[in-house]
Amino acid sequence: MVETGRVINTLDGNMLLVSMKRTEACAKCRACVAGLTEREMRVEAVNGCGAAAGDLVEIGLRQGSFVKAAFMMYSVPLTMLVLGFFTGERVCALLGFLRINELAGFITGIALLSATYSIIKKLPLGKKSESFTPIAVRIIT
Repeated sequence: MVETGRVINTLDGNMLLVSMKRTEACAKCRACVAGLTEREMRVEAVNGCGAAAGDLVEIGLRQGSFVKAAFMMYSVPLTMLVLGFFTGERVCALLGFLRINELAGFITGIALLSATYSIIKKLPLGKKSESFTPIAVRIIT
C-alpha cells in the first residue's frame, strides 16, 4: 500500500513529518497524527530516501505490516467481544440469573472489548514500533 505526500519538516533521528490527503482506506481511523482538516492528515515517517522539506514522496509500510496492524486493531477486539458475551451469558446462566444473562453477556463483552483496546494502546505499536512506522520510499520528481 503506497500513498504520496509532501514533506512538511524533517524531525530528529531520520524522521519526516509528511502531509497527506486522507484516502478512503484511512477513513476516520485517526491512528496517525491528525491533520488540520478532514481531508488532510500528518504522518511521521522514516526518511528512507533522503527527502527534505517540500519534497513530494511516496509513503509505504513494511511488508506485511498493514495486515498485522489490521488484525491487531479489528480481529483481536472482535474476538474478545464475542468471547466476553458468551462467557458473561454462560456464567450468569450457571448462577441461575436467566432473566439477565444476555445483559450480563453484553456488559462482559463490552468490558473485554474496552480492556483489549486499552492493552493494544499500551503495546509498543505505532511510533514506538519500527514495523508499523511508515517509510518514505522515494522522492517523486
